[in-house]
Amino acid sequence: MLSKNFKSNKYYEVTRYWLKYGNEEDALENTITVWDSLEKAKAYIERYNKGLKFESATVEEIIVNKVITMEDYKKNNFEIVSYQEVYSEDYDGNYDETPGKIYYLNGEKISDIKKEIIKEEVYKIFQVNEGTAWCIEANTLAEAKEIAKKYKGHIVIKKGLKIVAEFNNIDDVKTMNNWRTSDLEFKDFAKVGDIVDEGIVNWFAECVPPITYNSDLIQCGEVYGHRDNPRTGRFEGTYITFAKVDDKWIYKGHCFFGEQKNIA
Repeated sequence: MLSKNFKSNKYYEVTRYWLKYGNEEDALENTITVWDSLEKAKAYIERYNKGLKFESATVEEIIVNKVITMEDYKKNNFEIVSYQEVYSEDYDGNYDETPGKIYYLNGEKISDIKKEIIKEEVYKIFQVNEGTAWCIEANTLAEAKEIAKKYKGHIVIKKGLKIVAEFNNIDDVKTMNNWRTSDLEFKDFAKVGDIVDEGIVNWFAECVPPITYNSDLIQCGEVYGHRDNPRTGRFEGTYITFAKVDDKWIYKGHCFFGEQKNIA
């Protein structure tokens, strides 16, 4: 993600492709993030490439028409001059650092696929808090607005390079960025019942294969502790648990397998 001290005429865009539930038959989804340097972009891919859902990732070097800051990026205060794929990696760990063709945004030289993305077809939802800037793609404006509602902070929706909607969501949501900058363990950062963003949920789902992975219930695969389970009469493990309620992820604490009751 772009740092608050970012200042350059280029940045690196990572497109990470992943399987929604970690199964080969799942539809392929993607998440886009932007980074100050190629090294940071690769480090981001490294965080995810061992996860069950990881399928592949590519890095493009984006050259813009002037030196910009993170604030310029947030406000779309620049024009893209060219882009070039500089790194790719697949689920088997195979990678390619051979620089791809440079495409310039001057009409004829731009690839057909990228041209469609930039002109009309894809909506991009940016969450731009202090020190961060990343986005998710959507096919329609309605879908983009539904996604935007799930995140706290300043949200920008772009169609191509044009801003089509902006939001300032003020729900008290615990975010991945705030956790990273807090220097706290998660047990000290979040309380049972807190709303958390998908960045936190995805982090726990991908750090080790989850023991429960449903559309409305995710439990980290690593055992947090063991307790007597009065329901089964056995000494069982507890797991960090998140449940989706009304399209929001709620931290449920440490629960037995398949359950949502916090075990103190």
